[in-house]
Amino acid sequence: MIGGIIVGILFGLILAAPLGPMNAIIADESINKGWGAGVQTGFGAMVSDLVLLSMAYMGMVAIVISRAWLQGLLIGLGGTVMLVFAHKSFREGRKIVKWEVKKNNKGGFFKALGVGVVNPWQMAFWAGLSAALFQNEGLGIVTDNVAKITGWEIQLQTIEVITGIFGGILIWILIFPTMLIVAGKKYERFFRVVALVNSAILAIFGSIFLLKSISILITG
Repeated sequence: MIGGIIVGILFGLILAAPLGPMNAIIADESINKGWGAGVQTGFGAMVSDLVLLSMAYMGMVAIVISRAWLQGLLIGLGGTVMLVFAHKSFREGRKIVKWEVKKNNKGGFFKALGVGVVNPWQMAFWAGLSAALFQNEGLGIVTDNVAKITGWEIQLQTIEVITGIFGGILIWILIFPTMLIVAGKKYERFFRVVALVNSAILAIFGSIFLLKSISILITG
């Protein structure tokens, strides 16, 4: 049981930690509205993962992926939203001099939730992982790979792995805003740099999403 949860936590950290639009949004909310807003945004991201997992289990993600026009529209919507957030982050980054807690709201939660459910990489992650977790042979493949890498001979159960995945995501969404706040209090210009970097990340991913959307809609 413990082995399955640990494997899940590692999966969760792998999903949550890489640099990308979701962490850019979490960072943007953290530096503009404080730790609580950053954590709320992280929960929005986690809920989007839960939605995609449920959709993958019911086969809906596979339907979206198999229909080029629908996939293209969703990806285009996600790209447009990211570009809007990038512009907003850039404007705020030019004004930020040091950390200041502003009134928390649920805006970040819905930002992350909206971007997450139309993120093609998150869709692909949950589609692939659900295929492994909800099929007996898939669990066997995961178990074999874990045994090769770690030497652990464990019996994985779907519920344990999923519990661990969301545990790993929870760990990240609590730690990431904390690291940002601590660093920002120590270095006055840190938040300005982070805001501008976030703007660039969102602009890059937004552009990639829009180009991908156009490509899918034209060729699909």
